[in-house]
Amino acid sequence: LSKYTKKLSPKGKKLVLKRLTLFAKNVFDGRLDTHKLHGDMRDRYSFSVNGGDRIVFRFITDNHVLLLDIGDHDVYQ
Repeated sequence: LSKYTKKLSPKGKKLVLKRLTLFAKNVFDGRLDTHKLHGDMRDRYSFSVNGGDRIVFRFITDNHVLLLDIGDHDVYQ
């Protein structure tokens, strides 16, 4: 996360924090566009940070997640 946010403007950093706050309150908040992934990543989900970037995560338990990656659509590779 710190490597990703280093290249962002202050406004971009604020947006990431806002998205993570929404995510912490409700993983499936409609504003996040959370969706299950397919294929080799079928045990994972992602949500939108902005128009092009996503955060990939998986559920550890019903109440805990592990954030795996953040970035553009290359995170799906």
